[in-house]
Amino acid sequence: MKDALEAERTQLLDQWRKRLRLNPDLEFLQARRIMAASNGDEHATSSLPDDLRKFHDKFGYKAKGNVSNGGLCAGAIFRTDTFIKTKQRSGSKKTQSVHIEHTFPIKELRAEIANRQFGDYLATITWLLKHSVTTAFHESEKEHLIGKTSNSGALNLASPEYLKPLARYEKLHSAAGIVWNVFDGERVDPEQFTFDDHLSVIVRILDTAGASKSMVSAIRSLA
Repeated sequence: MKDALEAERTQLLDQWRKRLRLNPDLEFLQARRIMAASNGDEHATSSLPDDLRKFHDKFGYKAKGNVSNGGLCAGAIFRTDTFIKTKQRSGSKKTQSVHIEHTFPIKELRAEIANRQFGDYLATITWLLKHSVTTAFHESEKEHLIGKTSNSGALNLASPEYLKPLARYEKLHSAAGIVWNVFDGERVDPEQFTFDDHLSVIVRILDTAGASKSMVSAIRSLA
């Protein structure tokens, strides 16, 4: 498994390096529009779902396409054991074998953005990176999400999942499923891993993969 995890880590960093060569300061039109939506811009609000998905696509949080353009979950930090063991990966609807799971769903991101007002771009991009948690799944593992396809308690104070985005995968874990953090080569404990932990991983990836030092330092200051 050690060699498999190292290969996944290499793929992850290759994708992030490609993205950061283009955007070392993490300047994204979609993030600008998301900030505008949080401040009441009607046009930006109407495009919010599309902007969130396109923002995720840029980092390789997508199954469609191929590895060279960030597809097949090339940028996913979290990957299930079954996904890692899948050699023939396809994101095509006809032959789909892999799936990017929005661990904190787009629906929930939209609702949270509607209830906050980002003061500046740094706050916006930091919040988005912190809460844009995704996991690469094998297509067959979607059955473990029945009843939870678009819901999470990770930002609900009354939920036992509060601040723990991967706790949503309780059915996967009860079926002996494993989620790996391939950057660190570690199994994820869904009952302990928090949004703060996620941002910590993101900052280290940004630092390793070539984000500008000033942006890494600024995001770290908010972490």
